[in-house]
Amino acid sequence: MSNFEGNFNINVDDNRLIVLVFQYVGYKKVKFNISSGENPSVLQVKMEPEQILLQEVIISANMEDPAYQIIRKAIKKRKYHLNLVKSYSAKMYMKSNVTLDEIPEKFIFFICRFEYLL
Repeated sequence: MSNFEGNFNINVDDNRLIVLVFQYVGYKKVKFNISSGENPSVLQVKMEPEQILLQEVIISANMEDPAYQIIRKAIKKRKYHLNLVKSYSAKMYMKSNVTLDEIPEKFIFFICRFEYLL
């Protein structure tokens, strides 16, 4: 992951080949092979747009969302999966930054009101 400007740091201790993969929806994937002993201070990556042609989609008001069928199957196998795992723990930290170039007037009211409620 990178910051808003596309800057990132990667630190690797062992001596092996590292493959950096840059990908984003709507762009062609770019791969770089770097030996861990090398120290490229600046890596310029230019991603080219990629057009993806999707198949025809039919939308009907009478059809059920396919997610419901998947959820029902998962619920049926709940006891089976509960018995497979005796315990589980996880630690997670996620930080997000949002940068706005322009802020609509209605949004400024929302931010002020949100800060007031805190």
